[in-house]
Amino acid sequence: MDTFGEFLLSFNPSQSGFFFMWILTGIAFIAFLVIIERWIGITRRTNVDAAVFVERLLRLIQDKKPEEALALCVAGRKKALPRILGAGIRRGQTVPQLIRSSMEEESLHVIPLLEDGSI
Repeated sequence: MDTFGEFLLSFNPSQSGFFFMWILTGIAFIAFLVIIERWIGITRRTNVDAAVFVERLLRLIQDKKPEEALALCVAGRKKALPRILGAGIRRGQTVPQLIRSSMEEESLHVIPLLEDGSI
């Protein structure tokens, strides 16, 4: 008999351990639901069309419109990408040498918020 057939047969009440197979199936189903819930939650909190957003942001920066670029990031509210890039733009207006470090610092603040669902 093939492996898949034996696997299905193990759910039959005449097999020893069938009860545990049903328990494992239930646990796997619950784990799958948790994975889906987390994926939907993170997608909702981070869902920004990154390519379009970065393209618009770069265009504004190249046109020397940092205030409008910052306003675009602020319009992204609490989403991760606009927050991180907005920190770089904010710092770039005062100390351009610290753009990267300010973005890294903001990402250190954003990652835990993403993990616990605060964003």
